Amino acid sequence: MVRKNKKYIYYIILAFITSAALFSCNSYNVKEKDGNGNSLLHDAVLNGDISLARKLIDNGADINCTNEQCITPIRLAAFLKRKEMVQLFIERGVSVNYNQKEARSKTSSLFGNNILKYPEKQSNFFLTFDAGDDNTNLGYILDLLKKYHITATFFITGNFLKKHPDDVKRIVAGGHITGNHTLSHSPDYKNQDHLLNELYETEYIFKKVTGKDLTRIWRAPYLQHLEKPWMLRAARNLGYRHIDVSLYSKDWIEEGDKLYLSNDKFINLFKNSMDFKNLNRIDADGTNYLKFSRKSTDYHGIIMLMHTGSYRKNGDDFVYTLEDVILQLISCGYLFDNCQKFED
Repeated sequence: MVRKNKKYIYYIILAFITSAALFSCNSYNVKEKDGNGNSLLHDAVLNGDISLARKLIDNGADINCTNEQCITPIRLAAFLKRKEMVQLFIERGVSVNYNQKEARSKTSSLFGNNILKYPEKQSNFFLTFDAGDDNTNLGYILDLLKKYHITATFFITGNFLKKHPDDVKRIVAGGHITGNHTLSHSPDYKNQDHLLNELYETEYIFKKVTGKDLTRIWRAPYLQHLEKPWMLRAARNLGYRHIDVSLYSKDWIEEGDKLYLSNDKFINLFKNSMDFKNLNRIDADGTNYLKFSRKSTDYHGIIMLMHTGSYRKNGDDFVYTLEDVILQLISCGYLFDNCQKFED
């Protein structure tokens, strides 16, 4: 999908460059388009003329207009990394989030205890962040999400709640969704009582800190559910549905480790190699690129895992690729979604 959209956007740019001047800058019809369906707003984006873009919008230009390849001005701006243009379109009403008012697919019978696939027609992307203990990168994350008006999902431990209550309040105040990540983030849950007690205590602390109820979604520490499926069934006793991961950022691997995946290499993989049309899960690192094929044809969503804490000693955490990821996704036509829909 990424390659296909990339091809279309290159085509648009080529059409702009090779065609004659379409409109006069001093006199224009905001509804006029060229033979490829490109509007004056597309032209303003290509030329980086944010002043003209503002004038066009003020004069009634359609900010969601598409050309023959269904490329909108904001997608073109994101592809060209014209961040101020992207900001302008968002401020003027272009939504980068899935429309929460639209009808949802029923999830209970499709997914059972674990959410990995997402069968609606729109290609959606879920930014999810696990908050285990460290809040080092949280301020940067929240500022960036606010900048792009994106609602994300945070999985919070009870220990994080105790240590950083004000940060949790900021997450909630920002309109983000909060799920349960257990109390202690134990690497080895032995039995159902151990797990349920930690889930329950975490939601109790969350209520005490925020005055709100925790969303009934959770994520197993270290994704232990893959080896211990009983955890999924146990959590359902408290009404929790598990949110799996289809794309790992690998932000916990330190530089110098043979599995270390640099930010630059990740972004390159993200742009050129990750084909979610045919894959269920991707697990890439500095050595391997593992692809897990899906069995059905209904997969449209990507659930990406990052962390709120600093894991790399040099400070070059994966979270600092986030803005490039956001721009890449917008340019490819993805909408951002959150995991609240999966709560029963």
